[in-house]
Amino acid sequence: VTAVYTEIVREDGIYYIPNSELMKRPFIMRPVDAMSRLAIAVKVKSDTDIDLAEQLIKDAVKQCKELVIPPEPEVYLTDINSQYSTLQVVVRVANPRRLPQARSRLLKMIRQAFINAGIQLF
Repeated sequence: VTAVYTEIVREDGIYYIPNSELMKRPFIMRPVDAMSRLAIAVKVKSDTDIDLAEQLIKDAVKQCKELVIPPEPEVYLTDINSQYSTLQVVVRVANPRRLPQARSRLLKMIRQAFINAGIQLF
């Protein structure tokens, strides 16, 4: 009996890779510390549909070429008051030296997605 998958244990979880995939193409496993964490706070007006805002942010992240996926983007609601709500976006940047450029590009993409959806930033 032969194994049908390879198990890789890392600090961020356990990964099961089918052996057939390992034979077809090169496999690169980046260490978690080789990626830079980028956290951005986004404030929207208090009457904003938070679920829609979260989805628009996740869509923008997935279109941003400077970011690494997986891991999936994390979006958290971190503050609510009568004027605004704050969403915290946590992503990973592939090239730590390009962190400022990645941040700028992602902010522009989020802003444009919000404008297209009629969501007002605070």
